[in-house]
Amino acid sequence: MKPMGMLFAAGIATLLAAVPGAPAGAATSSAASVNLLGGSCSPSLYFTQTGGAAVAVNASITCSSSVDYLQADVQLRRSGSTVASNVCGTTDRSVSCDAGVACQAGSYQASAQFQAYSTSGYGDYASYTTPVYTITC
Repeated sequence: MKPMGMLFAAGIATLLAAVPGAPAGAATSSAASVNLLGGSCSPSLYFTQTGGAAVAVNASITCSSSVDYLQADVQLRRSGSTVASNVCGTTDRSVSCDAGVACQAGSYQASAQFQAYSTSGYGDYASYTTPVYTITC
């Protein structure tokens, strides 16, 4: 009989192995760093719940330089149709946004777009779109 921790770790490893291209774990960034409005930003997109009754995804971004407004737009799709989405914004240097639905058998795709706005000067705008990640319920 295996200890519960080993079973959990094996289950996670199996799940991640079955999802090519999916971020490995909750802290994995979809890009190490992106330049938005002259500052270095760290975006991430990852599945926070992938089994049982629900599938959920989190999109977040943190910027090292000051921007006037940060926005995250996260989408969860199934068979080409959006099944959950959320838009979150802040005047801080970091924003996080979640979306989720009840699991139905099949494949789900997640992606996010991050936008940075500066109201000073010319009202600059920059954006970054993550790759699409896929997971199966």
